[in-house]
Amino acid sequence: NEADDTANVYSGKIATLLNANCASSGCHNSLSREDGKDYSNYNSAKSAFDAEALCTIYQESGCDAMPRGRAKLSDDVIHDLTCWVKNGYPQ
Repeated sequence: NEADDTANVYSGKIATLLNANCASSGCHNSLSREDGKDYSNYNSAKSAFDAEALCTIYQESGCDAMPRGRAKLSDDVIHDLTCWVKNGYPQ
């Protein structure tokens, strides 16, 4: 689980993680676009997933805890999404 983990690319783990946890109906998919964010494809996820998104999944003070109405994401999922952001959103 190093920050340079080659699986932490959108076409690797990240699309699966976003689709399972974020880009579902009524949330951040192409139809619902909750808060104007669509995580259902690479281009829209890259432009929408930002520091605020990290704040929400870490459930930090001052941020809306995500996923809404569900338990906090696992440490492994949060780690992988954080790596993806810090590595510049590799496709």
